[in-house]
Amino acid sequence: MHLTPNTSQPVNSQQAYVDGSSPAIGPFLIPLLPFGLSNQILALKEALALAAVLNWTVVALGFWPHSSELAAAKGLSLKPGGKAQRGLLELDAEGDEISKRAGSAGESTHQQQHQHQSRHNAASVIPFDMVFDRKALAPLVHVINREEAVQQYGWFQSGRADVLLSISPSSGLESALEKAHQAELLDARGVRIEQNHGFSCSTGGLSWLSRAATGHRWVALYNYRRVVPKARSSYRGFKWDSSPCGRSYHQVSLRMKKSSLITSTAQSFLTTALEKMREREGQRKLKEEVGAVAEESTSGDGRGGNITTSMPYYIALHVRPYPDSCLEHFANISHFDIDAANPVCNNPRLLLKMVPLLRQLLEVRTAAAAAVGMAWSPNGTLAKSSSPDSTLGAAGAAPAALAAGGPAAAAPVFVMSHPRVREFLRRELSRLWDEGDGSGGHANDSSGGAPPSPAFPASPSSPSPLVPAPLLFFLNIPDLPLQLRAHMASTSLLSMVEQQVCSEAASFIGTKASSISVLVAQERAAKDDDGDDEAMVPDGAEEPVVSVRVEAVKLQYSAAAGDKHQGEARRGGGEEGGRGSRGLDDRGGGVNEGHQTLAQPGKDGADVRPDHWLGRDTVLL
Repeated sequence: MHLTPNTSQPVNSQQAYVDGSSPAIGPFLIPLLPFGLSNQILALKEALALAAVLNWTVVALGFWPHSSELAAAKGLSLKPGGKAQRGLLELDAEGDEISKRAGSAGESTHQQQHQHQSRHNAASVIPFDMVFDRKALAPLVHVINREEAVQQYGWFQSGRADVLLSISPSSGLESALEKAHQAELLDARGVRIEQNHGFSCSTGGLSWLSRAATGHRWVALYNYRRVVPKARSSYRGFKWDSSPCGRSYHQVSLRMKKSSLITSTAQSFLTTALEKMREREGQRKLKEEVGAVAEESTSGDGRGGNITTSMPYYIALHVRPYPDSCLEHFANISHFDIDAANPVCNNPRLLLKMVPLLRQLLEVRTAAAAAVGMAWSPNGTLAKSSSPDSTLGAAGAAPAALAAGGPAAAAPVFVMSHPRVREFLRRELSRLWDEGDGSGGHANDSSGGAPPSPAFPASPSSPSPLVPAPLLFFLNIPDLPLQLRAHMASTSLLSMVEQQVCSEAASFIGTKASSISVLVAQERAAKDDDGDDEAMVPDGAEEPVVSVRVEAVKLQYSAAAGDKHQGEARRGGGEEGGRGSRGLDDRGGGVNEGHQTLAQPGKDGADVRPDHWLGRDTVLL
């Protein structure tokens, strides 16, 4: 059976080719997913995009827990003398620490036993349906689970593959095969391997896949970072990509919705957290004052993405010290020292960039609301301010309105981060905010010299008391329902709920080195680009600094800080999603290193346009 690939656009999964092939009879694509959960999802998204183009059915085996989660469940240590820590390694790392250590020269019998005991089994696997909604993908690609493949489509109970197609040179294939074999979900031992590491999603590449699958029904595929190579680091919508797989990937990003369990958990957490903030700030009359606004605060347009004045406003951050050595460093320090961080971190200045950007977003948000006679409450809703006569007008009107409206309520800011670095982040974010206010809080200088100058100057756009330090809130394992927190992979599942919270935020500031941030940004960008021809980014062009859709009104705010903002910082367009010459390293003084930022080159400050306060800002630093 020879398949003719559809290189123009993804097809509906229920369609059949003229030769009689269809998703019901195969080929059935079995993606092999490497590394941590976020990289597994990226690989799966690529496989789904490819299957949509080829009109193949996807067999989702589920997702693998992180090696540290397996070790913690067994009470094991990841290194001699170390205590097992669930989630010790981040979920976006391209590697498996246990498998790396296992088999190394001089390893002890004790270590070998740890490797053996931390084997995967079916109970450790995260079911696809626990994380994602298959019905949302149905118009694009047909997805079945292993049980359905066996019971409804005649797959062998052993999970025997007919052929293995390897189109990625990534090192994760052997580990992915071993995990699937240990869990008794897939048996690819001794099967024929067809390899094409020069694969591209072109007519020739797709034809090769079709020929390689000819005569086979159950096709295992290893495709990490090969179907849409830029998807690991780029978050543009891919809607206008020159590759059919790129355009299909955009559709996957648009339709790959979280499961009802994940979304309801995120919504319940947000509702509870924002209400606690309102009560903590003593604004108990807010619900009566805003009336219908509060009632509508969780409603959307059915797509779950557009931000309007009726939706609670909060900003989401993803702080990912990178790589894992940097994460470990941040988890074990009491104060920040750039000289100590430099040797182990690729992004030691991440917070020095993130805090001023957060400040400017909140300043513009506060001033813009005051300019139309409104004020923000701690739970992210708008209420009438004490200065209803303030109107939007010429330059300088907004600062006056801001001053007339009085001090703003502290804004809610959700922080996605590894549990082990959260206390440090609380302290460091507070210190940097105070430093920006000019109220002290200088970082310690290990050299013993004079304390360094503030990381960024106090903004001239408004007096600092009008923009108080934000209220940070985090999602923790106890916040999860029993079905999620009792799972061996609870840290991985915690990340899934965190990502859902971030995807719905008015503004998202993430970490460019992290595939977790990239996944969130891709989802947000796909929503913004869908149905909006003006948002078109031709393939190869530079990406816009911000993906913004203003749902209500475009403000003409021009504060002193805004007058000096001369447009947007441009981002590079390299092969790996616009990665700059420094790659994932930000040890230099500038922030414009090839990934999307709002900062002026050579500074840790940031520029924010006045209409961002109602837009869906997506920024990776």
